[in-house]
Amino acid sequence: MMKFSNKVIICLSVSLLLILGLVSFSVAGNINSEAFKEGVMHGEIFKVKIETAVNNLLNELESDGYSLQELFVLAQENEKLYLEVLPEKVEWMKGVSEATGIPYEEILILNGISKEGCTGFAATGLATRDGVTMIAKNRDLSSQSLTRVQVMEHRYPKEESYSAAYIEIPQVKETYKYVASGTVGRWGFGQGINEFQVQVSDYAVSSDIEHPGRLGFHDNDFIRIVLERAKTAREAVEILGYLAENWGPAWNGFLFLVGDPNEFWLVEMPGNVWAAKRYENTAIITANQLQLEYDYDLASPDVISFALEQGWVKEDQIKDGKLNFREVYSRGQKYSPSSRTLRSLELLESKMGDFTIQDFIAFERDHCDEVPTLEGKLEFEGEIVNMEQVPFFSSKYRNKNISVRAICTHGLSGRTTSSTVIVSDPNKFNELGVMWTASAQPCQSIFVPFYLGITSVPEKWTNEVAPEAFNLVRVKAFGRYTLFQDVIRALFDPFEEITFQEALMVEKKVAAELKKGNSDIAMKILTDFCTERAMRALDLAYIALDRMLDKAIVSEAWEREEVVPAGFEKIKY
Repeated sequence: MMKFSNKVIICLSVSLLLILGLVSFSVAGNINSEAFKEGVMHGEIFKVKIETAVNNLLNELESDGYSLQELFVLAQENEKLYLEVLPEKVEWMKGVSEATGIPYEEILILNGISKEGCTGFAATGLATRDGVTMIAKNRDLSSQSLTRVQVMEHRYPKEESYSAAYIEIPQVKETYKYVASGTVGRWGFGQGINEFQVQVSDYAVSSDIEHPGRLGFHDNDFIRIVLERAKTAREAVEILGYLAENWGPAWNGFLFLVGDPNEFWLVEMPGNVWAAKRYENTAIITANQLQLEYDYDLASPDVISFALEQGWVKEDQIKDGKLNFREVYSRGQKYSPSSRTLRSLELLESKMGDFTIQDFIAFERDHCDEVPTLEGKLEFEGEIVNMEQVPFFSSKYRNKNISVRAICTHGLSGRTTSSTVIVSDPNKFNELGVMWTASAQPCQSIFVPFYLGITSVPEKWTNEVAPEAFNLVRVKAFGRYTLFQDVIRALFDPFEEITFQEALMVEKKVAAELKKGNSDIAMKILTDFCTERAMRALDLAYIALDRMLDKAIVSEAWEREEVVPAGFEKIKY
């Protein structure tokens, strides 16, 4: 019987809310603490650089639509978490504030807010071991976000309009079945695969193009519409282009990776303009920055004329009827190469031509080895640090003034909230297209398969129950990775290995039934398998919480040592 009762789970949930709750700033520092003194020294040496860094970040965040009040709320949340896992960092920041005269809350914003987001890997054809198309995504959102999984059936809609998050557009006569994941309580989806094995995921980018706000599309709408309407990756590109040109993204730009069994495309949409490139027999990464230059294959009709009107490009910079899309439409917003980007490229190069699902999962769990600190954190800028696959806030560098952003993100105000590897296989029935998904941080969660042929998803995976269980594992382990990670993986790794082995056998059974025309039997086999795996994974999350509790108790245990003064015998009663 599991020791981790519902009452304990509720208490942990309440604890999480308390950790994230709003508190007033505790500005006064302990001037006698070593951390405060180090902060003062740091502030005195780097005062000008710190002022510049704070001003640049606040301006960039404001241009992205954040109000100063919203930033202060985020800073308050970060301070509470710092006090839980790294209190000396708070004293250090107060020392910096004291020396520079910069308000403490602004120093807190500088040290706690990252603009970076999701990381994507894509590979197809000869770049993979089995000649498939795979798109993997680490979805990074706020610490409160939870991820659900759903299957949406093939429909012949009677309604005349598609109701998006903000607007309505004409509905189509037929929409396709798909399996997808998205945020609990939010409209639409973040990634998925449909009955023609067309898959899609998205990644936010900054842009100076004016966006239509509530007259445009939420990114989760783009994903949903593609899944409902596209039979091929090329058709998905055309759909995205049509949506961009006629309505556009609501608040900021996006990148999309769209694939089918034979190819994938990168679509870049900073606003109503867009460009796309087709890929075969290769692999790429994407990390929230435009990357197409003159090498795009398709683009919106006004991609050049719009840039000319804005004065962003000159006639002599146009080559063979194309412009440098990244250079023109990043407009100074593109990020410099980060530790996350460099590590992603390193991992990609290490396995080119032999990628498997398990490889992409390993990439998504990566916390970096040796990386340069490129995030501009003052005296450590450009240095090489060895993270030894330990998340930053559990590492030996956690109290240093650096920032190392790994692919698997363990942040204060944001984290990797879910992870997927989606596979389209040209040699298998469409029903065997599959989305392997971890409903929380991938390094502390379990990847579970959800095939296109399933008819349902367990209810606890369509709501907050399963993701919250794995999220509690993350919360308990935050800042204590080295203490708990072996306990977690000792439970989860054997399960995943068995799941992959069983999946191969299930696929063979399903293929045999589909060849005989027994689609109902095939779908039942897939549904039963995915349901059993999902519910067993949820059980293991609760068991992991029990074992982490046991480990915590053992790690804090000690025995009183009896010391008997010379000349005295221990008294016996």
